[in-house]
Amino acid sequence: MPFPASLPSPPPERSSSISDVEAILNYKFKNPKLLEEALTHPSVQYTPNYERLEFLGDRVVNLVVGDYLFQAYTDLNEGELTDLMKANVSNENLARVALRRGLYPFLRHKMPNSDDQVSEFARAVEEEDGGSVKAPDFLADIVESVAAAIYYDVGSNLKRFWKIFKGLLGPIVGPESVNHGFDGPLEIEKAKLELDKLCVQKKWHKPNYETVVSDPQQHVCTVEIVTGDGVPYSVKGEKKSSKKEAEKCAAYRMLLVLNDQAQKRKRDEEMFSPTSLPSLSPERGPSVSQVEAILRYKFEDPKLLEEALTHSSILDAPSYERLEFVGDRVLNLAVSDHLVQAYPELDQGQLSTLLSANVCKEKLAQVALRCKLYKFLSHKMQYSNGQVSEFARAVEEENGGSVEAPKFLEDIVKSVVAAIYYDVGSKLKRFWKIFKGLLEPLVGPEEFQKQPEPVNRGFDGPLEIKEAKKKLHNLCGKKKWPFPNYKREVLDPPQSKEYAFTVEVVTGDGVPHSVKGEKRSSRREAERCAAYLMLLALNQSNNL
Repeated sequence: MPFPASLPSPPPERSSSISDVEAILNYKFKNPKLLEEALTHPSVQYTPNYERLEFLGDRVVNLVVGDYLFQAYTDLNEGELTDLMKANVSNENLARVALRRGLYPFLRHKMPNSDDQVSEFARAVEEEDGGSVKAPDFLADIVESVAAAIYYDVGSNLKRFWKIFKGLLGPIVGPESVNHGFDGPLEIEKAKLELDKLCVQKKWHKPNYETVVSDPQQHVCTVEIVTGDGVPYSVKGEKKSSKKEAEKCAAYRMLLVLNDQAQKRKRDEEMFSPTSLPSLSPERGPSVSQVEAILRYKFEDPKLLEEALTHSSILDAPSYERLEFVGDRVLNLAVSDHLVQAYPELDQGQLSTLLSANVCKEKLAQVALRCKLYKFLSHKMQYSNGQVSEFARAVEEENGGSVEAPKFLEDIVKSVVAAIYYDVGSKLKRFWKIFKGLLEPLVGPEEFQKQPEPVNRGFDGPLEIKEAKKKLHNLCGKKKWPFPNYKREVLDPPQSKEYAFTVEVVTGDGVPHSVKGEKRSSRREAERCAAYLMLLALNQSNNL
């Protein structure tokens, strides 16, 4: 049942009924104080609030859902798994969970307009128009903080946690409910029209619809398309109450099928394009025993490690991409858990800053470099050795930021993380005991402050242009925005030795902000300049 649109107005600060919430969760807490903290908003002062739990809960939910999707949909690639993740753990979906399960009335808070925000969102959800009203962040926060409370109460046992939490989360969104690759949302109301347009554009025969009526209220339509290469596609829709709705449903599903086929062809074309074929670097198989010696861990299933060290350019073997998808989430939770327990005095923003410093692309690439994991990567990439050598020189000269870390170095580490995690039976504590040494030295508050010109939190002090890029990255992590996207501008004349970058940031309200930096003599300085101007723009627009 959706949350009622007209809420009874509770008092601004109210005690949560632990037994009632435990009944909703179908779980009795050993330590009820964890649940009390999870249901306390930061507006209630002088008492522990949910922010630190929410920081951890976000990573817990991301890992267990990612792990579930990885194992449930073995045919999906990394991009498709990522799309499913967004559908299942988006702020809106988690806010709907809080509404559906009735968690909001138990939140202790002193927010003046929260009831109105929840009522407006509840009405939009009830009218099946949830996207028209932004989900209140605190609703998603409740779910994530409760998740962390359960996680700690079950002794950080992820399998036990998932058994409890999966029921709260409700039905998991599967591949059939997600559109992969469309520029905008595909609307079922317009699906038949869009399919007709596509056939005209491609010069295919018109779609052929056949509807079977089992009774006046049950219409099922099958649509057939013959594409330009003569291949017939036939798709059956769901049962609908009218012929018109049944045809729309069939057309909608057909468009999804055709889109998936187009995406697959595109990937195949990119894989076999002349620029991505035959590498100058040799194809070399991973030496499992040597990598095990580096990791100081012997695998029960060596094939996991082989897969973790196989790049997608090797066409006749499973690549590391799916493992990398899970490994990213394993590493984020393991490091977050370590930080929360090691630094009980730090707030959510400070924890986010340290997490970013410990799992950023450059840090992980340096791990792959230091441990020489890249030497065991099986691949057919063309310029990988040159990229690694250039990055290694920059690191040796303590100027790593001047050369972008090759993404495959970061990916190797994340895929090896997932391989270890699955080999130890998805036991996070055991994984961390094995892997922590590779990540050390871990960046803590003291180490972070000793870094050159540490990032200022907020604008209480002067904003240094030298650290602007790092500060912008940390800001996005703290706010849970997508990380900044830098695009190099084409200068006139084309052979100019100067650089200029435009940086784009999408804030929490979904609005993209774009700022163009000034010309600089190096790529590094140009990116810093763009980041600096973006921070100033965000500050002026009250987005900080």
